[in-house]
Amino acid sequence: MPQFAGKVIFLENYDIELAKQLVRGVDIWLNTPTRPLEASGTSGEKAVMNGTIHFSVLDGWWVEGYHAFAGWALPKKRTFNNQDLQDDVDAETIYNMLEYEITPAFYSFNEQGVPVEWISHIKNTMVRIAPEFTMKRMLDDYFERYYMKLWARNKYLTSNDFERLRSWLPGKRT
Repeated sequence: MPQFAGKVIFLENYDIELAKQLVRGVDIWLNTPTRPLEASGTSGEKAVMNGTIHFSVLDGWWVEGYHAFAGWALPKKRTFNNQDLQDDVDAETIYNMLEYEITPAFYSFNEQGVPVEWISHIKNTMVRIAPEFTMKRMLDDYFERYYMKLWARNKYLTSNDFERLRSWLPGKRT
């Protein structure tokens, strides 16, 4: 469709090999979806594992993942209901942050030619964000938050040959 020309790219046969090419070697992951339409952001999460610094809307996974000095964020809250006005505000915010925060951090070198501030952001990304977006963390969360609670509830309800459940049957309430 003409309205998407130059704005959308379709990658055929997207797989782990193509993902590897997309998520490594990137200095900054700019992601600015319309709030609140961000999906889970798994490619962005993979990029974090490679030390990629993010600059994104606080939506999707980034609302949970963002940490100061480990990336940059556009506010979660919209300023305007009118999407065109919101896009203008977001664009201005992006350009200002790129000009006054992100680019200076990228090009700020010490006497040895090392971009210390940028490297600090990379390290913070890998230490503070990457460990939070792993399969282990997800499984631990599900186990503690859901499975263990349901297991305890199951034991409670099924004890004494389902006595508690029987008491809730119609005509059997006490």
